[in-house]
Amino acid sequence: RRQGTTPARMEALKGLHSTFRGLFDRLEVRLKQDRKQAEDDLEAHFHAVETVLFQTALPSISPRVKYSLQRFCDVSALLAALRQPSGDGREGSRSKLEVWQDLKVLSFARAAAAIAALTVVSMQMRLMLTVLSRQLFLERAMEGVAGEAARGLNPTLGIEAQEFFLSLVERGFVTTGMGTMVEALKATAATIVGNLALAETMDASRTRATFAALGEKVARRVRRGDFVSEPVDETESETRTKNFWRDALLPPDETVVSAFRERFGAGADDAVLALLLTMAREVRTVASTRVFADALGDATARAWDRFAADAEVSLFRDGEDETDADGGEGGAESVSKTNKLPVAKLVPAVSNLAGQTLSHPVDAFGAVASCPKVQELTREMW
Repeated sequence: RRQGTTPARMEALKGLHSTFRGLFDRLEVRLKQDRKQAEDDLEAHFHAVETVLFQTALPSISPRVKYSLQRFCDVSALLAALRQPSGDGREGSRSKLEVWQDLKVLSFARAAAAIAALTVVSMQMRLMLTVLSRQLFLERAMEGVAGEAARGLNPTLGIEAQEFFLSLVERGFVTTGMGTMVEALKATAATIVGNLALAETMDASRTRATFAALGEKVARRVRRGDFVSEPVDETESETRTKNFWRDALLPPDETVVSAFRERFGAGADDAVLALLLTMAREVRTVASTRVFADALGDATARAWDRFAADAEVSLFRDGEDETDADGGEGGAESVSKTNKLPVAKLVPAVSNLAGQTLSHPVDAFGAVASCPKVQELTREMW
């Protein structure tokens, strides 16, 4: 039945093919442009989240971390015992050497807990801001799309609802998980510095090794999220990691619901509450993953390394024009190879450095932000 393709028909088919090819080429170019624009918008918004994190979110929670740690790492009772006259005759009073031993461990534990807590809170706020900012981004993208039906499926979050979501950080780790972590890190610090005699002297090299040993154990324990006891095997360790960080970062759903009702009243929008619960569950889900644990462990190690390096310079700083460890001109920031510090003086110095870090945590937060695994995690969430 087919009579063949005539020249006229061939020309018509070629013209049609050319038209469609041009249409598809233009469509492909447009899609690439739209995709590039979307990627640029996402990248710009991602950096905006980092800006909000450093300028607003972290500064607002830092004092809470500081005051919480002061409660769990309080040295006032130990200092008061040291000030008591020797042999005061009080029944059950401990020797000053015993008190010094406790103060020594607590000072190093305070430093470890400060770095660990600041790292955890930085990660916590980063996850929450990522989830929240992505929601706000989608809300703007949905403006004018599918009318009220789309809004019913995807409610918008007002300023008060956004503030409520971020305020959940106050009801999470800082309130419920901090004490457990501090007690565990006290035990960890005791294994590293427990045998240091107060009469001993420490040079920069030995102090550096002590900091490194403590930092390695702290980062490993924070990564596991195991602050109860040493795991029996790797499987138990993974289970504890998932459970602790999943449950410690944010309060449970029932607490969120109760707080929401208390803040907005019984007649509050249930759709907004449902969305907030979904966002909180995503944070908990991410916190139960191996990727989160690895990022948290690496970030803790980086923050501790920065603290230890700054502490070494502060404790063993040379004068001007001295030669540093690399043989170069170190200037005011060089570290002496010969200066030594008695452990009895090192103890309060480390405690004071921990306090300074809590008051000015910018370097610790910067170390977390620069961690590649943290960046990969938040970008994947975004």
